[in-house]
Amino acid sequence: MGNLNRRSTIPQILLVGLQGAGKSTLLYAEIADSLESTQGYNYEVRNFLEDGEGKDIGIWDVSGKEALLPLWSSFYKNILFSGVIFVIDSDSNEQKLEQALGKLHHLTNEEELRDAIFLVIFNTKSNKEKRKPGDLFKICSLEEIHRSIKIRCVELNLKGYSEEFRDSMKWFYQNLI
Repeated sequence: MGNLNRRSTIPQILLVGLQGAGKSTLLYAEIADSLESTQGYNYEVRNFLEDGEGKDIGIWDVSGKEALLPLWSSFYKNILFSGVIFVIDSDSNEQKLEQALGKLHHLTNEEELRDAIFLVIFNTKSNKEKRKPGDLFKICSLEEIHRSIKIRCVELNLKGYSEEFRDSMKWFYQNLI
């Protein structure tokens, strides 16, 4: 099948995470009143930064339903992704968190994603105190990830695009290949 976007002029981004983590919230929070869980995948071209700071990126929002997790590789084996945004429900129980982190580590070791940058967003839906990036780094065991991988972890509420979200997206845009 080959890489679908070799001639594309906009970077392609893989948006993944387990079901209910907040992927669609990230993609549609500012333009939709109510959201439903993604059934397969959604594709949108978006610019998350204002005033010409960012650029259009193609975002592939792929379902995190258990039955569809094995299909993630169909996307990154056939599309050249410049980046991955991995969303984790910050309020997950330990079992779900371990499953999400296992998927994250798997993706960072995939040859097709070796040159992609990773933004890991812990989506907090509660008002609890946010963890610091260093704490998130430890939670994710990022010291186990290959040093060549560019990765950043943040914790924020995806319901409203905060300054912290914009700062994370600035970092993401600056590091896209």
